[in-house]
Amino acid sequence: MTQVMQVRVHGGVFIPDPDPPREAHVELTTKCNLDCEFCYRKSWDEKLDFMDLDLFKKVLNELDDMGVEDLWFSGWGEPTFHPKFEEMASMASKRFNLGLVTNGTLLKHRMKAVQENFDWVFVSVDVNDPELYR
Repeated sequence: MTQVMQVRVHGGVFIPDPDPPREAHVELTTKCNLDCEFCYRKSWDEKLDFMDLDLFKKVLNELDDMGVEDLWFSGWGEPTFHPKFEEMASMASKRFNLGLVTNGTLLKHRMKAVQENFDWVFVSVDVNDPELYR
């Protein structure tokens, strides 16, 4: 008989998938090239920084060992702002289907790496002024 693990979450029950994840998100940086007044990163006390290349390689190895197929560059920082974005994208695309969540403002400068390495690109458009959003 297989035992099903249950985890209590906010009064409910979450039953984790017994299979390894097929998709993962990695945050290359907590830094961003924008300074949006509504960004909750402004409430952080931690130092904003870029992921070290050696740590990134370790993360790729671990995700590959787990059977991850789709990898997203996303997070609260802007992935394309990382100074080693091109190198990281090239390394990751050799092992995973790659997706990108970006604010889009640096795509012109990163277009070659995006075209060569990414299967999906989502541009997040956020603003707290309805008129500006239009």
